[in-house]
Amino acid sequence: MSKQMKDINEIKLLDSEIYLCNQIKDLLKKRDRRNRYSKRHYTEHEVLQIALNRLMSELISRQ
Repeated sequence: MSKQMKDINEIKLLDSEIYLCNQIKDLLKKRDRRNRYSKRHYTEHEVLQIALNRLMSELISRQ
């Protein structure tokens, strides 16, 4: 496979990973809004870290 094709495939994979990360982030934000009465509120950094951890776990489990 040519380098250009590999790059295109890698970009497509990264796009889907970013999409999944954003979806997880949005779900975590919604959950946090629903649980306003809970003691724990996540910062934006914590939400992104959780989303990235879940994404990495999913990617590792697919290998």
